[in-house]
Amino acid sequence: MPVSPTPPPARPRRFPRRWRVVLLVVLVLVAAALARFVAQVRAFEARHATGPAWVFPSRVWSADVPLVPGARAPLAWLREELTARGYREGYTVRGPGQWAPTPEGAEIWLRGFAAVPGRQAAPERVRVRLAEGRIVAVRRFAGFGAAAPADTSRPPGLEPVLVATLADSNGVAREWVPLARVPRVLRDAVIASEDRRFRSHWGLDLKSNARALVANLRAGGVRQGASTITQQLARGLFLGSERSIGRKLAEMPLAVLLERVANKDRILEMYLNSVYFGRDEHGSFAGVGEASRRFFGVPVDSLGPAQAAMLVGVIPAPNLYSPLRRPDHALRRRSYELVATQLELLELSATR
Repeated sequence: MPVSPTPPPARPRRFPRRWRVVLLVVLVLVAAALARFVAQVRAFEARHATGPAWVFPSRVWSADVPLVPGARAPLAWLREELTARGYREGYTVRGPGQWAPTPEGAEIWLRGFAAVPGRQAAPERVRVRLAEGRIVAVRRFAGFGAAAPADTSRPPGLEPVLVATLADSNGVAREWVPLARVPRVLRDAVIASEDRRFRSHWGLDLKSNARALVANLRAGGVRQGASTITQQLARGLFLGSERSIGRKLAEMPLAVLLERVANKDRILEMYLNSVYFGRDEHGSFAGVGEASRRFFGVPVDSLGPAQAAMLVGVIPAPNLYSPLRRPDHALRRRSYELVATQLELLELSATR
């Protein structure tokens, strides 16, 4: 009986050459887009690039005041210089922006200065001894928090005073403030109010985003935000303030990529320097540094809990809750934020 021949083994199907080429081109384009994204974020971080909510106007600063032995510095003059810079006088000093007279002179917790390249100085505590209207000795102590240690190769000094601001094309004034200068109470209040899972998510809060997306689709427009801090920053860097479902969807992948490029502290620092706070008779302003000066007349590192609560309360609706335009609304909002933030912080502490 004849045996049927064994069929030849089937040849494995090969991926068509043209599709391999297409796939390779797509991978190259994706890699190029990611590289460009990373470069753009690094430029934003260094303030070498601008975005819809990321423009820092030019500023003119006065000279600093070195605290060196032999310099003329009567206590009354020193008090005036400290008052002009918003330092708070007390019996003791507990953080940057505070000072206290002593039997021999003054103890000052210097804020440091980071606005002008080549003139940076870290926060540090100094004890100045005065005699006959002159500085006879200066004792330097450790730095503050996460700030870099003080440069002991240069003398300590009072930071320069802002003399003038040259408006940018967007007409929004901002002052760059390093995260180390932002009080802990303000950082915690912003996270508790705007994005309580900020430290644990990867750019998106899926539960809040899904709830807001359903509500917006039903309404046929944007009615709920629910954006994380990272999403809000991505919107300000790349997309602008347009309120639409398309913009909402576009900010999601940008937020995820932003979390892969920058760490949480860097994202929070950039957000605090970009968030919009409204306008006054001098124009629009943004960032916690500028808002602190406009609302309270003091640098951001001098804010207390009540002032921090008021700043945080303004963020959702600057025109409605601004203490400059609606002081009654701002006070009610501050009271709400004080209570809500305390409850959020207690809940967050319990889950750690």
